[in-house]
Amino acid sequence: MPVKPPNPPHISQSPAGDPRPLRHGDSLSKHHDGNSPGDVDDANRVSRMDHRLRVLSVAIELQLQLDSRSSLKDAADEVAKQLGETLAASQAFVAWRPPGADKHTTYPMQVVGHRPASDSSRPSDSLRLLNAAIDEIAVRGDWTLWPITDQTNRHSLMAVEQFANEADIDRLTAVCLIDDDGDVRGVLLVVDDDVEPTMTAQLMDVLRFPVLSKLQSIERSAPGLFERVGRRIAELGNGIRGPIALYASIVIAGIMCFPVHYHVRCDCELQPISRRYVASPIDGPLEKTYVRPGDRVNQGNLVARIDAREIEYKLAGLRAELSGAKQQRNRHVVQHDFAASKIAELESDRLKLEMELLEYHRGALEIRSPIDGVIVSGDHHESVGAPLQQGDALFEIAPLGEMMVEVAVDEREFPYVDSGMPVQVTLLALPGQAVKGEIERVHPQAELKNHQNVFIAESKIEDPENVMRPGMRGHAWVKSDRHPLGWVLFHRLYASLRTMVGW
Repeated sequence: MPVKPPNPPHISQSPAGDPRPLRHGDSLSKHHDGNSPGDVDDANRVSRMDHRLRVLSVAIELQLQLDSRSSLKDAADEVAKQLGETLAASQAFVAWRPPGADKHTTYPMQVVGHRPASDSSRPSDSLRLLNAAIDEIAVRGDWTLWPITDQTNRHSLMAVEQFANEADIDRLTAVCLIDDDGDVRGVLLVVDDDVEPTMTAQLMDVLRFPVLSKLQSIERSAPGLFERVGRRIAELGNGIRGPIALYASIVIAGIMCFPVHYHVRCDCELQPISRRYVASPIDGPLEKTYVRPGDRVNQGNLVARIDAREIEYKLAGLRAELSGAKQQRNRHVVQHDFAASKIAELESDRLKLEMELLEYHRGALEIRSPIDGVIVSGDHHESVGAPLQQGDALFEIAPLGEMMVEVAVDEREFPYVDSGMPVQVTLLALPGQAVKGEIERVHPQAELKNHQNVFIAESKIEDPENVMRPGMRGHAWVKSDRHPLGWVLFHRLYASLRTMVGW
């Protein structure tokens, strides 16, 4: 919230009404004892004039010193030094709010200037209390005096009170630096000054406007990142090691611009080129299985057998019925009952056809592999005797000699993978064997695999030794297009940072 620039606090004059700065312990009688009232008034006017001139001279001198400072810290240190020396203070601080800091920052104000200059011995608790006190002063946006004269306002200076008690401070004076928009940009803080309070208040009131203007000017003219890098390189170039560093930087920059192939690392899994399913050709109970998943089979190998007893029983019954039908036909022919004999003949033909069908089924009781390959699925050793229906899938057989590699491309690398790019595959089961192939197809839709959003790319690889199996996993490196070496090394980090900051 914008803050209205504060007015200097009202500080009572010395008993003689003399506003010029006095050291503590100086006698006031030398300014007026033995003088007439008129002489005292003249002395007061002269003293006030002298007071103002001294304040003005300090302001002019500080302005001249600040004009020669180009960094925010140097300027703030000079302000703290001038305040400390002029006011004979034990400590003086200049705090400043960076452009990116706001009310949600833990310590929006940062101490950029300090007298004495070295503060490395200050405990961390003292620094925390100092930052909290400065932030409290900035929030108030007003003059701050310690000890508190207005006890009704004591609650608003709790952080200042803690800092003063911890640092054993007798007196503290602070003023906010408020810009034209009414925002508090900084704080001037003086501790244990050894002059009259009037002198301290007037000097800080006069200095706060030029100090604010100068610090804002330095902040606006601060060089950017590339300018600072350029200046640093130029500074290195001026030293003995500068040319070497400059040449090394040029060489490194040239190397980073050298184009190289970008290899996209992905996880992969083997899948069969095609799949053949072996199903039950007829209804019947399973008698025996001869293979398990993982077994290699050749075309025509027996993989399972269906129990023939049910078929044999049916064939025996049909043979008996056929014999009876033939005897009935002969009897009807002898009796010259040609209609009945014809019906018996047709019944015999029906029974013959049923027997032919059962004979065909009996020939299909042995289930054999249609191709050379490996059993991928279908373990029925525990299902012997279970009834089968025609068309029930018993086994899945995958051909050997060639495999399909499913390469899981991270969605961040999807733009850099395309059909026709070379790929090298190393399987976890065969670490010493690297197989090369080529991307044939990239699925256009992403899939969720191992809790990661990926695009599947397919590549065929040869397996002349028939040692690869479906489901084997490993790593694949896709040889993508050429890019600068610097891009290859840092593009993922750059993309992550852009995603993080929302560019």
